[in-house]
Amino acid sequence: MSVHEKIPAERIQALSDFIKERGNVSIADISRQFEVSSATARRDLAELAREGLIQRTHGGATALLAVSESEKEYLEKSRIEQEAKCAIGRCAASFVKEGQTVLLDSGTTAFQVAKSLAGIKNLTIITNDLFLAANIKFAPSTTLVVTGGIKRTGQNVLIGEYAEAFFKNLIRVDVAFLMADAVEPEKGITNAGFYEVSVKKSIIEIGKRVILCADSTKIGNTLAFKVCDMDQVDLFITDSRITSEQREKLELAGIPLECVNISPK
Repeated sequence: MSVHEKIPAERIQALSDFIKERGNVSIADISRQFEVSSATARRDLAELAREGLIQRTHGGATALLAVSESEKEYLEKSRIEQEAKCAIGRCAASFVKEGQTVLLDSGTTAFQVAKSLAGIKNLTIITNDLFLAANIKFAPSTTLVVTGGIKRTGQNVLIGEYAEAFFKNLIRVDVAFLMADAVEPEKGITNAGFYEVSVKKSIIEIGKRVILCADSTKIGNTLAFKVCDMDQVDLFITDSRITSEQREKLELAGIPLECVNISPK
């Protein structure tokens, strides 16, 4: 199969590799290489720019950084429920005001929150997510703080005692955005691995307002490692694909809920 016959996701990955190898490319370069129209080339560049992999230029793009295998895995995950994650990110940012200190948990939904925060001025943003720290261009007046810690194998997150100590030394932040692998009204928020649980607990402790961000596919599931009960979050932002039963259970449990509208499957 030739490159131009591949499905769009494969072409986008091939385009990412092409830009990384060249450093900078023009629309004409892309059109020739992949035998696509200028309009298609621009759409593909827009997709890579949304994912934080390139910097758009007049008539083309430049590479931001080399992409590791773990980052490729991260990007694949980011395409799952992408519409929901983008909408959740926009909604989350609406609860942040200029001049505030914001703590961002790690993950592909956190990346979308960060993208929506990028245009807000005079923020202090604290995170242990290396990928979003390296790939989001925040407003010049914003201060980005990355925690210490150990990079988790195969992931772009800092964990361990140094990361935990960093969070514990913080007194209070205005808004803390928490991400979750699984959300269940009675059993609370749970995680697939134990590595990040201590960091997540620290995030909860220091947020004046703790906002949980998770798409509806995470609701109703329970995983091995407990992060916290649902009453430890002040607001849960999810998407409109939540079922009426799930919504009712959350509301009966007294969980403030914000559901962003997305297209039904």
